[in-house]
Amino acid sequence: MKRMDDAEALFKRGTIISELWLETKEEEEEGGAATLAAWEKRNSVVISAAASLLSNYGNFLKSVRGFSSSAEEMHQKAIRLSEKHVGALGNYAKFKMESKHDFASAEELFKKALDIDAEHGGNLTSYARMLKKMGRFDQAEGIYKR
Repeated sequence: MKRMDDAEALFKRGTIISELWLETKEEEEEGGAATLAAWEKRNSVVISAAASLLSNYGNFLKSVRGFSSSAEEMHQKAIRLSEKHVGALGNYAKFKMESKHDFASAEELFKKALDIDAEHGGNLTSYARMLKKMGRFDQAEGIYKR
């Protein structure tokens, strides 16, 4: 349990920084689309890392701690920070599918992620698994083949 506590302490430290980036993004949005786009371009690497951290912390909160609402909050923050982060979209889709049994929302998130990166193996596999659970076997097979 000590290792999980240590891991969570590191996630929390990273979350503080990631949430500051989210606040900065919200401030940049007030300057308009051009200002936001320039800020996102200048900081794309850090934004992506911060979104990954938030999303992975969401996974940790759900799978290790069993905290569903806190996990969902982290996934939502990750996507607010980076709407096109395919890992965060896929993680939130899996959360919606597995924890909420909200297949419609999960499918929407998977489709958005796959529109951005049609060859993302993790999202393709998870989406196909969900389609199989839903009894949509032909669609699942098509996704598996991709």
